[in-house]
Amino acid sequence: MASLWCPSDPSVTKAVAAPFGDVFQGPRGLSSYAGSSGPMYQFIPAFLRSSNPTQYAAQQSAMYGLIYDNSAVRLAEITDGTSNTILFLEQAHGALSATDQQSFHYWLDAYWSATPGTTLYPINLFKQAIVQKGASSGLSCIYGAGSFHPGGCNFAFADGSVKFLKDTTASWSVDPVLGIPAGMAKTNGYLSYGSAKPGVYQALSTRSGGEVISADAY
Repeated sequence: MASLWCPSDPSVTKAVAAPFGDVFQGPRGLSSYAGSSGPMYQFIPAFLRSSNPTQYAAQQSAMYGLIYDNSAVRLAEITDGTSNTILFLEQAHGALSATDQQSFHYWLDAYWSATPGTTLYPINLFKQAIVQKGASSGLSCIYGAGSFHPGGCNFAFADGSVKFLKDTTASWSVDPVLGIPAGMAKTNGYLSYGSAKPGVYQALSTRSGGEVISADAY
């Protein structure tokens, strides 16, 4: 579907084959846009929750965005205001390695590597040289916001508006070695906020955080 492709990223127009043994066989289409799950991502999808019920429940409770695994967020729950809450974010599929381009950004389901995206990483983190040497360079492209536009990315908000957010929008900092926001904790692949301090960018992706954000902050 051409409406799901950004003209600046031609790699996204190429359908990819389903991984061997995958229950969903056949070619898969890709998308330049992902639903916003908020500042965090889900490591355990619904089909594995029976084997990890406690961890799955913890991840569900940390999903402060609008679109995530098994979600059903209503407009009334967006108490931060629909004009201040990100619904979709742009992703740079062409910035992934050749191998990762075959595995991520499917327009298929709510698994963390497919339809949903997150504000875990600052906008266009893959363009920052200091991070390209660390663990977060590839991960920021897989489920973070990125584009080949100069200076920022396009975002759709819950009120139907589309805004171009700058790379300089205030965000929590990322440890270039660990590949996660500074102060954040990681246990068995699951992230928790720890002492990480969300910035304006993360606040724009929460539906009911109660943050007060000025329009000139992004």
